[in-house]
Amino acid sequence: MFEKLYRWAIEVDPNQESCNLEAQRSFIRDFGKSLYQSVDDKSSPLHSLQYVYFTRIFHPQRDKKGAYVRLHFFVEKELSRPTEDELDKRLNELKSQSKVFTIEKGSTDGIKEADLKGAKDFPELYYSYVHHISRMAVKLFNKEEIEVNTDTILWTWAHNLFNLLRGFQVPVLEFDPATVVRSYRI
Repeated sequence: MFEKLYRWAIEVDPNQESCNLEAQRSFIRDFGKSLYQSVDDKSSPLHSLQYVYFTRIFHPQRDKKGAYVRLHFFVEKELSRPTEDELDKRLNELKSQSKVFTIEKGSTDGIKEADLKGAKDFPELYYSYVHHISRMAVKLFNKEEIEVNTDTILWTWAHNLFNLLRGFQVPVLEFDPATVVRSYRI
């Protein structure tokens, strides 16, 4: 099941000078909502998608593109062609509206990817986690339905996971990997 993880890079803004967070958010909200509705619809060709999740990326020096969203998913081999065709149709429609610019399709070994995330022995649990947080993000990004303070959610919800897994009552800090961080005892 986890041998082939599809990873499509979908550029939502070609500007390589600054990251368009709103374009990424809008794509995840709108495309994601439609995508998850189709995954839940047994009559849809996208019903065969499994563990669908998104990541936001902006790394022009490495990727030679502006802001993009990476779409990850699994699909059974015999169902991959109609699934890819339907995704292409939807993404090409967004391209015609200048909401999507380039699409790079690729795949990787899902077990190796899970191993990179510390989940080699339990990939299903990891992929279920990222699938569910992506579904939650789609709902949270829909401001018409609910008002969301993203900063509060990030800190408190991350604390809940950290506390549950580690048992500590300390806040969680996240830094960009390029940031030099020093800790001093006071």
